[in-house]
Amino acid sequence: TQQAVDNFYTNAEKDFVIIETNVDALEKAELYYSKDGDIVTLQDGEDYSVEESENSAMWKEYTYTIDKDKITEEGVYTFSVYSEDVAGNKTDNKSKGTDIEFCIDRTAPSCVITGVEDKGVYEQSSVNAIVDVYDNIYLDKVEVTLNGNTTTYKGDDIKDGKINIEIPESNTEQKLTVRSTDGAGNVYDTADEGGLSFTVSSNVLATALAKAQNNGVLWVVIGLAVTAGVALFIVFMVRRKRG
Repeated sequence: TQQAVDNFYTNAEKDFVIIETNVDALEKAELYYSKDGDIVTLQDGEDYSVEESENSAMWKEYTYTIDKDKITEEGVYTFSVYSEDVAGNKTDNKSKGTDIEFCIDRTAPSCVITGVEDKGVYEQSSVNAIVDVYDNIYLDKVEVTLNGNTTTYKGDDIKDGKINIEIPESNTEQKLTVRSTDGAGNVYDTADEGGLSFTVSSNVLATALAKAQNNGVLWVVIGLAVTAGVALFIVFMVRRKRG
């Protein structure tokens, strides 16, 4: 839980652990949280377990382990721990100046790329592609990779969730992938779906070859040429033997 509190965002893949330290043994402890205005009290032995130990200073330590399956909904959680010890002292984490608050986010960002399409052919000197990224809670960063070169954009620096990419021409096919990561570490990577491959060139021959290859025509032509070459070779060998 300390890591979740420090980072604030978490995808809640592990149980939550809260450690309370007290001079004396506890007689009573209560755990509860608030979310969206609702207060939920957790039940010992059902929602969480407690382990008592003693640290090097001979103080009592209580480790509360909260089952991650009991806290599954996305949103902001504020936890409170209230306890009473054998000396009659009553305390909670807020009175000790400790806030236990974090946000659960299990949803990966979404990403839409416009301006270029997979297997697209553009007869021009450059193309402007727009990467539109959205996250339901907090976008941490976006990594745009064009032809093996990666540029990283911080989420806070991306205006309206849009990144403009100027793609210069090239006589060879180009590759674009986008990897988006949110505050909780959820990732959406277009490379997992193959990314986008396309051709941008003002060279008529380069674009014509790209179109032919995309349509399968280029391989048909090569296949016919190879077949014709083999046939001519056979005819030549037969005539040579007869001669």
